[in-house]
Amino acid sequence: MYFNTKLMQIVVLGLSPQGLALLRAYARSGFSVVAVGFPEDVGIYSRYGKVVVIHHCSEVPMVLSRFARSGCKIHITSDIMLNYIIDSLVELFDIYNISPPLNAAILLRDKAETYKYFSVYGVIACPKSYTLNDSINWHFPVIAKWNRTNRVTSFKTATIESHKDLTKYRYIDGLIFQEYIEAERSSNVSYCGYYENGTKKIDALVCQKRQYPIGISSCVVLLGNEHRIVIDVSRRILEDLRFDGFVEIEYRISSLDQKYYLIEVNPRACGWIKFLMPSFSHKILGNSSEKFNSKKVWINIIRDIRAIWHSKEMSLNNLRMYFREYFIDSIKDIYDVKDFKPFLFQFFKRLKK
Repeated sequence: MYFNTKLMQIVVLGLSPQGLALLRAYARSGFSVVAVGFPEDVGIYSRYGKVVVIHHCSEVPMVLSRFARSGCKIHITSDIMLNYIIDSLVELFDIYNISPPLNAAILLRDKAETYKYFSVYGVIACPKSYTLNDSINWHFPVIAKWNRTNRVTSFKTATIESHKDLTKYRYIDGLIFQEYIEAERSSNVSYCGYYENGTKKIDALVCQKRQYPIGISSCVVLLGNEHRIVIDVSRRILEDLRFDGFVEIEYRISSLDQKYYLIEVNPRACGWIKFLMPSFSHKILGNSSEKFNSKKVWINIIRDIRAIWHSKEMSLNNLRMYFREYFIDSIKDIYDVKDFKPFLFQFFKRLKK
């Protein structure tokens, strides 16, 4: 299905790397694009589209009323914006064509409810989850994570080793706690796809090779059909949900029983979405000028350098592997010779911290 670029307007809400990737893809395919981001988002420095900077999600309706046409297609790529719109601006779903769709977004933004939904299918296991109010015998280590992301947080996930560590999180609202799934380093696999009303258009599966900080990918490697069960169950669930837009589903393979465990679902474009952009531009947007890329590795340079440094694995063989990944095999997140300012901004942003 190709869009009529003369009639269709696109709005991207959120200009972190995944929002930036969508902004570039749509703009280069001839669409009229309005992109909305926060001051800390790298994508606000893109030369593409109409970029609007806001300081709070409450400004979104004003931006849309000024720059967006009724019925335009909106991609929400920010968890913070998605949760705010659902909680405070839900009427926007009646005015605009928004991805993700409301019902699926309400379910998948809530980790506890997502685990319940997936467990009905009986194919993928879900980690046991608790709140601090549950009367249980705690077995450490456990994982702490946010049930929803409503604001900028100091961590995505944290490993808790004892009751003493647990007390540090006692007065933090919005956390859930999970059993720790023992696994090998390369056991985190992620499925990402683009769907139209439950129909899969493009998708890919990757192995999360490195993370920094914990829970955030810094390097992923494209996979084939090694984990077919993950691909099949992801497609089935998204079809049943009649999902529309981009989505990422993260799994972890236990080293103890080799079971696949659901980690989380992100009902939006994922960080490594740049893998999918050539296919998206060709198959969905009809942009025949976009070149296909045979690269099999995606890297976020700043995060990955820190991941390598903290891993303390600087052997000669590993240095050769890193060299090949960085200069031969990889797609660089954010980096684009035709749109260079966002790439530079991430370094200035890091220096300011």
